[in-house]
Parts: sequence; C-alpha cells; structure tokens
Amino acid sequence: MAVKIRLKRFGRKKRPFYRLVIADQAAARDGKVVEEIGTYNPLLEPRLFEYKKDRLDYWLGQGAQPTESVERLLGEDGVLPKKEGQKARFPKKTRKEIEEIQQKTKETNGAFGTDGKEPEAEATTEEVSATEAEKPAEATA
Repeated sequence: MAVKIRLKRFGRKKRPFYRLVIADQAAARDGKVVEEIGTYNPLLEPRLFEYKKDRLDYWLGQGAQPTESVERLLGEDGVLPKKEGQKARFPKKTRKEIEEIQQKTKETNGAFGTDGKEPEAEATTEEVSATEAEKPAEATA
C-alpha cells in the first residue's frame, strides 16, 4: 500500500479549508483516510498551517510521500528542504527590478509626452506637397 500525505478539501464553494491527511494513493481526494494530522486554511492572513509534527515525522519515516502542494507547504514551514529551483508562489520584485520598471515607464512617458498622450502626427506627404506648392506662389506675389 503506497501512502501519500495530501490535502483533503472541506469548505463551501470558493471558501476552501483543508485537512492534512495520510491516505492510500488510490483513494479519492476526499475519500477514506488513514489518519488526519493537521489543517491548512489559505484564506487567513497569514495562512494558517498546523500539523502534528510527531505524526508527520512518523509517516515520513514510514515512507509516505507528500504531494507537490504539501511538499511546498512543508518547505515553506521549514520541515522539508525546498526543491532546487522551486520558486515562491508570488515572487517579490527586487529593488533593481522595480527601478528597471520605473525607468521603462519614464521612457515610455517621454515618448508619448508627459501627459501620456501620443504626440501629434507629422504632416502626411499630401499635406507637405500642398504646402510646398503654396510657398512659391507667396514668394512671387
């Protein structure tokens, strides 16, 4: 029997609440579980993630494999090492990245003028030829 550590969903529509459970790999997501060892509430700020550390260690020692989402949560909590190359869910921008974005915004605003509107278009070729035709007539008069 392959055992997984995963999240079992509770709560109503658009208001999720999860229990951290030990379940057989073949069992349905919200089906029969071997043991419930914690809870996870993503709606609270900061997110609430509680679990029984001794039971988690026991099941990890028995060879239970955490799912990707549980592995991410445990990695953020410092129980499991983060995978190499694992990115934060919403990575924060560095000061350098923010300055680059501000510089690009300034350059864009400079091209369109300070008010953000496009500069007036240059005269078309028909208008230019018409104005050139009028100039010699004015010079002779």
